[in-house]
Amino acid sequence: WVVGHTAGALVVTVGLVSFTFWHMIYTLKETRKFLSPTTVRMQRIAVFALGAQCAVPAITVICPLCIHFISFFLPPLNPNWTCYVMLIFSSNSSITSLVTIMFTPDYR
Repeated sequence: WVVGHTAGALVVTVGLVSFTFWHMIYTLKETRKFLSPTTVRMQRIAVFALGAQCAVPAITVICPLCIHFISFFLPPLNPNWTCYVMLIFSSNSSITSLVTIMFTPDYR
């Protein structure tokens, strides 16, 4: 069940991120002909910000899964240490997402 859950989480994460980027790039190509250069520049910044927001949760999902998977082949670790590593990953994701949202210009 561990392999199934790990594979499922990776497939969902990769699928969501891929679909988001495909949709954004398609929308940019279609709307670029009707927009001013300044708006196109702001849209590019928005895509960069969206990429950062997608990458951080993806890393937050993948890194603990990797730690969890590797731990099967290691001697038993202190559970408190493992929880501490997980906490660093989850808090890093929240803080980075907040910073990205706060410093993203309003491109609408």
